[in-house]
Amino acid sequence: MKVHVQPAPRQLAWCVLAYRAEALVKNLLILIAAYWVLIHVVVLGLWWAHLRFWRRLGVTLPYEAVEELVMPDGGVIELRRVGRSQLEGAEGEVSNVPVLMIHGLAMNHRNHDTSEDFSFARYLRNEGRDVWLLTLRSGRAARRHPRELLFGNPTTDFASMVQHDLPVAVHEVLARTGQPQLDVAVFSMGGMLLYAGLDRTVDSKLVRRAAVFASPAKIRPLGALNLSRFLPRSLALSVPMTLMTRSFAFAPRLVPSLLWRRLYNPRNVDAKVERAMLWDVWQDIPGRLGNDFVRWSSTNQGELTVDGVPVLPGLANVTVPACFFAGSVDWLAPIYTVHAGFEAWGHKAGKVDKHFVVLGRQTGTCDEYGHCDIAFGRHVKKEVFEPAARFLRSGVLRLPASATVTELHEAELHEVRELSTDYDAVNASPAQ
Repeated sequence: MKVHVQPAPRQLAWCVLAYRAEALVKNLLILIAAYWVLIHVVVLGLWWAHLRFWRRLGVTLPYEAVEELVMPDGGVIELRRVGRSQLEGAEGEVSNVPVLMIHGLAMNHRNHDTSEDFSFARYLRNEGRDVWLLTLRSGRAARRHPRELLFGNPTTDFASMVQHDLPVAVHEVLARTGQPQLDVAVFSMGGMLLYAGLDRTVDSKLVRRAAVFASPAKIRPLGALNLSRFLPRSLALSVPMTLMTRSFAFAPRLVPSLLWRRLYNPRNVDAKVERAMLWDVWQDIPGRLGNDFVRWSSTNQGELTVDGVPVLPGLANVTVPACFFAGSVDWLAPIYTVHAGFEAWGHKAGKVDKHFVVLGRQTGTCDEYGHCDIAFGRHVKKEVFEPAARFLRSGVLRLPASATVTELHEAELHEVRELSTDYDAVNASPAQ
């Protein structure tokens, strides 16, 4: 015989209360999760709409030809020819020697072609030069594959660009123009690739003259970023530069100027050019490539290496005439890091035609130059483009105002290092 025990009224009340409380907590958690998802969807939607709206900041420039080239390891580069058909109406003496321009880290070909009026590429074009812009594999937008968006293209590192991108671009330009030599204009990492590639993957006899802008031969300490060197290369995260710069391109001053000064001197850039540059020029830094820079920064005084082999000794016998430009308050490539490349360039080859120019008020320019404003600063036409173009055209360096340093003794080198002031110190200056 089964006996059914009825729970006491008080126990029954507690059970009902516990059940209702549990249901209430579940419903509350579901509601919070729903609101959390809704808020993020709304924020992402507004952010997407914000970026779509401000696409108008971008500047579209015409090119005579654009071609994609697939490298042996699967990487892809792009070559653009700038207005060759307009040479007949060009100003000045026409030269048949083509010019290959190579951009820097976290940038694309627009580094040298920011806008119609602030473009070294179009300045040379107007002088009658046949100008080619190289977009390295690092300068192309990442595919919309989750892993590539997170870590970058697995084929994009410094060694791969030295091995494939640089020599293929040089040979393709020479093949398309039928010329035996070309001139090069390289910015930041573009110059680092030149340091690493000359007489290794590119015969230096193929290069007639070189203009080197803010290209460090050593990597400065990067502080806390150096901790990321302990990550496996395959897990190094990309830096979403495109998203960051485009998000604030409409109003750059919403970001503390100290952060922009790591990239360029905001006082030295026209506001309209700055907004277009923040939209058009920047690309994400692939994880493996960023890991290369972190590794160099944290070892042996920032020494550049490729596959474990130091880069600078390979420049000892280079005889290519070259002009080096460095910004007086460049945080990314302080003067001494660019000067290291100048010193190594042909130092065993006897007398080499090379020049070192510091761009800053102490040397006669209108404002202090940071890193990227060497490509699009307010006065670049007179202070940078004109002397660089003349050097590439005739081998003669004549500066309108700035001083040229061709040989530095120990005391003078100390002075150059003093000019390379950290932006933190510059930021405290009333002039900045």
